Amino acid sequence: MEAQSTTTPPYGQRLLPRLIDERADQGWQRPWASIPRSKDLSQGFRDISYREFSNAIDRCAYWIKDNIGISTTFEPLVYFPGASLDIRYQILVMAAVKTGHIMFFVSHRNSIDAHVSLLQESAAIRIIVPTIEPPALPALLQRCSIEKVTIPELEYFLDIELTLPPLRLFGDFSKWRGKSMLMLHTSGSTGLPKVILIRHGYFETCDAFHLRP
Repeated sequence: MEAQSTTTPPYGQRLLPRLIDERADQGWQRPWASIPRSKDLSQGFRDISYREFSNAIDRCAYWIKDNIGISTTFEPLVYFPGASLDIRYQILVMAAVKTGHIMFFVSHRNSIDAHVSLLQESAAIRIIVPTIEPPALPALLQRCSIEKVTIPELEYFLDIELTLPPLRLFGDFSKWRGKSMLMLHTSGSTGLPKVILIRHGYFETCDAFHLRP
């Protein structure tokens, strides 16, 4: 059974990276997510526990540290996955926070002009790509001065047998609520897309709905 608390959780003041680690430490049995075992959905789904999720985030944070470095300026890291749409998105967001970065997720459906505009607006200097690179990547690299970093496959992060010392997020809620956690962009339906900053406080606002009667 999931660990039960005798006190009301501090809804609306819980930082997501920290909440994930807390649930991993508490041994929550309810899965964080269930993902398809393959493209053939008849083969069923694989449950991902909070412990696996937390471990994957820490492994990704160490990977960022070793391959990109720690940022003290909230450097944006662009993720350009092509058709590789999996839970590396969620793992990267939390790992980036732990290493002082901000993940910037761009749509693989954008035009090259849109990608170039977004990279210039965000001032990003590094782009993370999967092993099977998006077809548009060569054209993008020709037009932008940006470093390419290849991310390991999902199973590298989900390997629970390979653990590292846990990384923890320090500082109270008031320190983090106004800081940017994630970068997205507008649809670009009326012109070139524009960068949108999502702050930690946005997710805490969603969490505060627990306080409604």
